[in-house]
Amino acid sequence: MSLYEAMFLVEPPSGDGDIKSILQHIHGILKNNGARIVQTEKWGERKLAYQIGQHKRALYILIHFNASGESIPHMRRAFTLSDTVLRHLILADDLVEEPTGDVFDEEGNFVPRPPPPEDEEPAQEEAVEQAEEGDEAAAVASEPDDEADEPEDKGGEAETDAAPG
Repeated sequence: MSLYEAMFLVEPPSGDGDIKSILQHIHGILKNNGARIVQTEKWGERKLAYQIGQHKRALYILIHFNASGESIPHMRRAFTLSDTVLRHLILADDLVEEPTGDVFDEEGNFVPRPPPPEDEEPAQEEAVEQAEEGDEAAAVASEPDDEADEPEDKGGEAETDAAPG
């Protein structure tokens, strides 16, 4: 079994009950094809780049799941035939990152994320420090070579701007 991530664009629900039924529908297709759901995130309703049918907006849902490679074409076919799913994209996933949206369990119930520990520095500050260290190393590596700036002497006569005379 491999790890996959799937992005779904679904018709925006009119209420909280609709989001649960949408998630149950998507989870049902995944489970019927032998998938084990790892994480479900609701990214929220957003304006589409282009109209899909009569829809100008869609609800974005990201799901990470484990499944066998043989079941992916069957899932794609089921999502293509689904009236609930406007568009879907299933990709192999090497790494599950921290959730960026609201996280839901397999039944479609909201699961609040725990707050980050206060004693640890944010990851962004570490990334900035690493980038600064990388810039110093890059600056040392990119110092020009003195010999590279001098033109090569090809052993021919030098051209002069002065006319013979």
